[in-house]
Amino acid sequence: MAENIRRIGILGGTFNPIHLGHLIFAQSAAEVLKLDSIWFMPAGNPPHKQHVKGMISDEQRLEMVRLSVEDNPDFAIETYELEKQGLSYTHETLAALKEKHPRDDYYFLIGEDSLLDFETWKCPEKIVQYAHIVTAVRPGSGNREEIRKTAETLSEKLHGDFIVIETPAIEISSSDIRRKVREMQNFRYLVRDEVFAYILKNHLYMEDYREEA
Repeated sequence: MAENIRRIGILGGTFNPIHLGHLIFAQSAAEVLKLDSIWFMPAGNPPHKQHVKGMISDEQRLEMVRLSVEDNPDFAIETYELEKQGLSYTHETLAALKEKHPRDDYYFLIGEDSLLDFETWKCPEKIVQYAHIVTAVRPGSGNREEIRKTAETLSEKLHGDFIVIETPAIEISSSDIRRKVREMQNFRYLVRDEVFAYILKNHLYMEDYREEA
């Protein structure tokens, strides 16, 4: 029997830590695009960050992703980049996933800034061969028209499919959460309760360290 074609969303990132903004983006994409599943794909720590003071382990980041998605049947975890280790380029990752699941139809989820910088990525013309590119804009965003025009331009220039969807206007960043932890500020409602408890229990982000690029 032929394998059914699945519509799979992929949301990658360091997830350091994963927060509600990631989850809302993923759920919105799943609903708007009628995706069968969203795969959260934590990136491996690049070699130049392995010994940065306060940098948490791959296992800890993965555990926070697990705690965030395990009770949602629409969500799953893809560990390809963690298992590969080192630098992972998007076009290589998507090619590997496509080889493993050739009938899957991939939707790669990225933020506004990533869309605007998309042409600076390694081999962007290859990325669009393996996946639709999905970007979210927030209602009232000042970048709204710029994002839509950029998506149209990239679609034509790279012969790819760039999709813009709307998500709720929620401003959360992993770097801000890490700062709040270091400064002993309340960050409870920026992450799942399970992640909040995990960060406190394991004393994550409580030492000063060089911010991620």
